[in-house]
Amino acid sequence: MAKLVLFTLFLIYPTVSAEVLAMYVCIYVEDADGNNRPYIERDFRLVCYDSQWRSYLGINIIFIIIYPLGMPSIFLYLLNHFRSNIWCVVHVFVLSFEAINDDVMLNHPSLTSSRSTTCAQIPALTIKARSEK
Repeated sequence: MAKLVLFTLFLIYPTVSAEVLAMYVCIYVEDADGNNRPYIERDFRLVCYDSQWRSYLGINIIFIIIYPLGMPSIFLYLLNHFRSNIWCVVHVFVLSFEAINDDVMLNHPSLTSSRSTTCAQIPALTIKARSEK
């Protein structure tokens, strides 16, 4: 379940970040009086830098900290925390690829069950895969 949540957060990251940061994309448009006024590009009903815009500023900064800055920080923390497990999984996949290239049986239990494979077993898997050739 946690993998699905992380994948979903990663998938919607660009869209949510663009929406949160859209408040700062202002375009100057000349109004009927001949004055150039800044409007939010996503919604020309809202004027930039006026009292209504400032009332949204505080909550917008909180959302910027939570999502556009916070989510990459969380992903970086998780990648750093599980770094040894990630390298173990990568090594098992490399072994599987080497086994395919060496014409080793593809459904060998030690190469296909990465959940039961630990990093301590990887040297033994390398020897086992090459000896079955």
